[in-house]
Amino acid sequence: MVGIDGSEAAAHAATWAALEAGARGLPLRLVHVIAEEAAETAPTQPDLGVEYAETVLRDVDLLLREKASELKVETAMPHGPPGSALIDESREAAMVCVGSVGIGCLSRAIFGSTAAELAQGAHCPVAVIRAHGGTGAARGWIAVAVDHTPGDDLLLEHAFREAQLRDAPILAIESKPWRRVGRHTLRIEHWASRYPGVRIRLTPLRRGLPDALGQIGEPVQLAVIGKHDADDVPRIVGLPDVGVIEPAGSSVLVVRD
Repeated sequence: MVGIDGSEAAAHAATWAALEAGARGLPLRLVHVIAEEAAETAPTQPDLGVEYAETVLRDVDLLLREKASELKVETAMPHGPPGSALIDESREAAMVCVGSVGIGCLSRAIFGSTAAELAQGAHCPVAVIRAHGGTGAARGWIAVAVDHTPGDDLLLEHAFREAQLRDAPILAIESKPWRRVGRHTLRIEHWASRYPGVRIRLTPLRRGLPDALGQIGEPVQLAVIGKHDADDVPRIVGLPDVGVIEPAGSSVLVVRD
């Protein structure tokens, strides 16, 4: 499922999600939430909220058909606050995606609406797809932080799946580098055996994941985190690219049981 608001970032998120849906053999549901004020338009006035929703959904549908003609696309136009409506829609979704061009300095105030609500409250994994300078998500590593606890398996499963799907290497950031087998920890070795074509690199985590990503010096296209780290999403997504020579920030996948 993808939240569509008419922006280029949302269209890029839909393109990202189309690959995901196609690999899973699932339809892709495009959702535009009609705000409550638009839903309260007087009966004698044109329902501009519905007209706009139909237009932006049709535009993204056409874009996806050009890129993946075999993909089944569904659309929905629920009414209400965007965050609450998308959380409700997420009950039946395998994953929900939204687009972002970066988070402003008042990250909590700006980000604290739709995407933050989803990261904290959705009933499925949430992908916040970062678009840079009008382009889609950058190429680069799939980053995942591991601390050698049972919770790593869920993160590693999603990280390896995305790495294989997107032909990307994995950067496993270790908070407790121990119990190694060759270059890999025992848990990573297990998942590496299931995805033998995925390249892996280990690096120590000396500070929090957002700081570690900023110090790597190489592009990270997606960071995979657990729901307990959802508050880190604004820092990982990063600031908008206004006046920036080297774009920073990456997309984030928040996974949950």
